Amino acid sequence: MKSWFKRHLQVFFYTLGQFSRNRLNVAMTLLALGIGFSIPLIMYSTIDSFSDIGGQWQERPQITLYLEKSITEAQIEALKLSLASDPQLGDIQFISADDGLKEFSASHQFDEAIALLDENPLPSVFIVFPLSTGIMNDMATLSNKLGQMEHVASAQYDFEWLQKLNALTSFMKRLVIVLACIIAIGLLLLITNTIRLEISNRKDEIDIIDQLGGTPAFIARPFLYMGFLEGLLGGASAILISAIVLKLLNGPLLRLAELYGFAFTLPLARIDVSLAVLGIGGLLGWFSARFTVHRHMRELAPK
Repeated sequence: MKSWFKRHLQVFFYTLGQFSRNRLNVAMTLLALGIGFSIPLIMYSTIDSFSDIGGQWQERPQITLYLEKSITEAQIEALKLSLASDPQLGDIQFISADDGLKEFSASHQFDEAIALLDENPLPSVFIVFPLSTGIMNDMATLSNKLGQMEHVASAQYDFEWLQKLNALTSFMKRLVIVLACIIAIGLLLLITNTIRLEISNRKDEIDIIDQLGGTPAFIARPFLYMGFLEGLLGGASAILISAIVLKLLNGPLLRLAELYGFAFTLPLARIDVSLAVLGIGGLLGWFSARFTVHRHMRELAPK
């Protein structure tokens, strides 16, 4: 066991030495791998953030009840008591027509236009917060029920845009998977070509080792380590590239999200996602090297 570990450790450092002697070629390969890996990684982080938007909204959904213009104070109190007794509802907020107009005027700076109006065009509203934050269909059913209450002109639950967002997020997740598979195939071909060229360049060395009695496993081991390390370091460079890109995009995106009332940022890749990228990169590199070595060893090794 000790000698096995020692042999693998020697090959590991030998492979690092080969990398240091071909720094420019290795750097270009790792950069190409990093760019390829980073594309689905950046898309995944973006989609994850869009999912958080829906999560933020669903954490405290609200239904707006627009009341009839002719409703009286007594009817408002009766409706408030009826809403408060509903076991499906939590907090209830009432905004009178006058308060709504003042808030609208303050937030939109339409004082001059509002002053020209003969009467307040805004209705009084109740904003209710359902206790359940589950399925959107349940929220839609509750909204329809509240909209049929006496003295309620209409009820509004803005779930259509959330349904569209969820559908778009699902589509984008599927797109990322397909794109990642396509890129993985391209990276497999890139690493395969790199290993093939390395085998061709070291044909004389392979011949000498074979004549000295080296086993096929011994000959193949450095190339397997090379493929594994290229994939692993390519995944690491992808994490670095994606972090830089997301950092550059976060500032403008945060200002845009604030205009819509959302705390929306593009987070760096999670630890589990980063480990998955490293693992997938290493496995792709090892598989490419193993495939290439087994394919070309018979051609290059002496008969």
